[in-house]
Amino acid sequence: MSHSGADSCKFGLALGGVASLICKTIWFWVACMTFRFALVLVALSLTYPQSIRTAHAQSPGCVASADQTVNICSPASGSVTTSPVQFTAAALDQEHPVTGMVVYVDSQQQGSSNNASLTSTVPLNGGNHTVLVRAWDSTGFFFSTEENITVLAPAVVISGRPVQISPGQSSMLTVEAQNARQVVVTNNVDNNAFTLAADGGSISVRPSQTTTYTATATGANGTSQVSAAITITVLPGENVGTVNHVIFMLQENRSFDHYFGMLNPYRRTHNFNVGDDGQVYDVDGIDDKLTAISNQDDEGVELLLLHGLSICPFRPVVFACFQ
Repeated sequence: MSHSGADSCKFGLALGGVASLICKTIWFWVACMTFRFALVLVALSLTYPQSIRTAHAQSPGCVASADQTVNICSPASGSVTTSPVQFTAAALDQEHPVTGMVVYVDSQQQGSSNNASLTSTVPLNGGNHTVLVRAWDSTGFFFSTEENITVLAPAVVISGRPVQISPGQSSMLTVEAQNARQVVVTNNVDNNAFTLAADGGSISVRPSQTTTYTATATGANGTSQVSAAITITVLPGENVGTVNHVIFMLQENRSFDHYFGMLNPYRRTHNFNVGDDGQVYDVDGIDDKLTAISNQDDEGVELLLLHGLSICPFRPVVFACFQ
């Protein structure tokens, strides 16, 4: 079967027309789908502009509500807190994503993040502090918020019960601490140290000599310290090992009156009743009671104190005689 040139030309034209129609149909479909996708994006941006632009900016909890601002959620401005201090903050930038945040305390960087939320735990000394939290967006633009806070300093007290003991006895030391991360009790006699809980505690001690115990509380930052001390006194003389001499003294019934009751006249005669400080010190004797106190014998005769006034049986002891 043969074909003429005219027939071949007609067949080619017909095939080209079909190809052209197919190409036009495919192009129209792609263009239509692209247009529909663009319409969806526009609709979403008009319907949910805030959520699309800020969903990446903040995590739930602490949030910032105004554009290009930083919100310090904790601690509140002007608050009084303890160390370590928990900082939480959030930033908002509706035009560009937030790429980082930094918290400064007294101009020193203390914490950072690489997004629009910041959480940092910072140990601080007791006292007043200036806090600044700064945020940056993807263009390098930054915005900040500043506040002032007060951190409580560590405090400690120590007490002992009892504070005076005899050798071999013990005393209970009680320590109370606040705003501290560590409490240590030392003494001035040896190298022993007792580590207590952050809020203190009790320990029993048995010193062999008078000892001063010092409780030291260290703040959460590890540098600030405060101390309190107490002295446990070990009383002397109640230990047999400290006794050098034992003296036994035997007296008859009236020996006390003879030797001690009339001590004042003897002391006055020799000026022994005047102390080194110039003060006069007298004993409670019987020299002022010789005529004020009396008794009667079985025959009714009145007898005075030291009634044998003309007799001095202890002549060598002059203060025992009364002439």
